[in-house]
Amino acid sequence: MSDRLRIILSLLLGLVAIALYVLGYLTQPVQAIIEWSTESEVGTVGFDIYRATSADGDYQKINETLIPSSGDQFTGASYSYEDSTIEPGVTYYYQLEELEDTGNLTRMPDTVTFDSPAGINRTLSQINWTTVSVLLVLLAAIWLLFTPKRSRPQPDNATADRVQI
Repeated sequence: MSDRLRIILSLLLGLVAIALYVLGYLTQPVQAIIEWSTESEVGTVGFDIYRATSADGDYQKINETLIPSSGDQFTGASYSYEDSTIEPGVTYYYQLEELEDTGNLTRMPDTVTFDSPAGINRTLSQINWTTVSVLLVLLAAIWLLFTPKRSRPQPDNATADRVQI
């Protein structure tokens, strides 16, 4: 294989590796993690989480089942819920609702806002392609420096200076 072909193949393999890495990074699922804690939970049965796309919008329950209470009247607990059903580039608003053993529902007054990342288009535009190109050239140079050189075959007759055809 010629050195030129080897360099071209190395550059192509480098591009493929970088493309796979970037696409793997870009296709990671987008999710919001909602965390809260309580100081005590007197009569608390559990919690529901509601989401909307505007602060004064129509809030919809997003958890399939009630998030059960882990605290008691003397100690609270910490909770976490992952919302993996969000769309890139959308702002979401969350509210927490407590269900008590008396049947009372208390919607917490605080609203939490989450701005989801814009997704693949925004991320691709932020990649510095000059840096990627420089890295590829450096990888090719390193590969050429550390690739063993092939020895050229020598004629059997060491005294022959020229070969006439």
